[in-house]
Amino acid sequence: MKKYRVYFATKVHVFTRWFRRKERVSATDYVVVSAHNEAHAVKEAKKHIKLEALGIPLRIIRICEAAGDEAEGACRQEDSPEGE
Repeated sequence: MKKYRVYFATKVHVFTRWFRRKERVSATDYVVVSAHNEAHAVKEAKKHIKLEALGIPLRIIRICEAAGDEAEGACRQEDSPEGE
């Protein structure tokens, strides 16, 4: 099994105007899990995320492979995911 980083939104600001809607993710966390593929990684990540504490619906931002030496289940807050 591979290790994956599953990035998810912790704060989402939505700006609405009469002519368009604009969404911006302001903060993200990630969870490191072992999984067979990306879909399985999302399922495993949901076990580590406290959905009630988020206060918003779970929004997965990005999934990428993690290094083999990263601790499984570790969450860390960042300004934005790498590469975005």
